[in-house]
Amino acid sequence: MAVTLTQGSDGPGLVVCSTCRLSEEDREDAAGVRGGMRLLEALRAKAAGDPALAELAIEPTVCLFACSRHCAVYLRAPGKVGYVLGSIAPTA
Repeated sequence: MAVTLTQGSDGPGLVVCSTCRLSEEDREDAAGVRGGMRLLEALRAKAAGDPALAELAIEPTVCLFACSRHCAVYLRAPGKVGYVLGSIAPTA
């Protein structure tokens, strides 16, 4: 699988590990979708219907190196400390 690196947004963002496991036991769901990708899709769907989240960039990354705490996200904002958070259910 080829990966293309792109410049992230300049504003506040939530970066989602798209390769995170679905659960401690399962890597992916019955359709072959990883937990991180399910979380990314759920967060984007939630944000699309909420004007308060319009300025929040929701972006994928290949790995946040938090594999023991699937699903993982990185919360960031300009001039602020960033946080990696894990053990997030792959739903919004």
